[in-house]
Amino acid sequence: MAGCRERLGDRITTEIQDLIFSEYKQGDKIPTEGELAKQFSVSRITIREAITNLKSKGILDVRQGDGTFVSGLTPSSFMKPILPMLKLRSTDIEDIFEVRILIETKAAQLAASKGLTAAESDKLAGILKYMDQAAIDKNTIHYNDLDLEFHQCIAEYSRNEVISTIHELLLDLIKETIQKACSWPEHIINSIIYHNRIVKAIVDQDPENAGKMMSRHLSDGLDFIRKSRSEDTKEKDNRLA
Repeated sequence: MAGCRERLGDRITTEIQDLIFSEYKQGDKIPTEGELAKQFSVSRITIREAITNLKSKGILDVRQGDGTFVSGLTPSSFMKPILPMLKLRSTDIEDIFEVRILIETKAAQLAASKGLTAAESDKLAGILKYMDQAAIDKNTIHYNDLDLEFHQCIAEYSRNEVISTIHELLLDLIKETIQKACSWPEHIINSIIYHNRIVKAIVDQDPENAGKMMSRHLSDGLDFIRKSRSEDTKEKDNRLA
């Protein structure tokens, strides 16, 4: 019985989602639970489950005492469920790095080819300045936060909504790769060098070099992770010998 109710809830979620996308726009108020229950010939409980599902996707905004509104119709509305799935599968950090290389290399190329505004150039320059200071202060946590912001900006400045959305959805996983790769002073130094090269190539509107520097930067992080794992394995084997 529970299985049937779950399948009905999924079906009604899809039908309400289709209704929203075809007849409503962001900010619109949708019918009440009672009205939707009558429209779809199901119970209010089923409607409530569907609304909860759509709220978790970022499509609906439930305001207590005011009603339910369309909060956004963006690519992230469809892609948000991907992240929990990846987390439940304990996605390998090397896999995330490989995806980052594909996405962020292209993001850097597009940012360079499309050009930056003065405000965007200033923002990147400011991030680099604060990263330098965080490195001097040996404040790894602050450095990693700025590192994440830096890569977010590059994705945004690609002017490609799909790239920036995918990057935003993977932020938690990307943050993990940054924390594990930028934990040693020598790697932070390499990170600073590459960040400056990436920004220079983007400002110079040199897509080929921007992509190359981003790819090398992220590949350097991936190599560091692989090397660390290899050393950990050798150390474990030596202890067992």
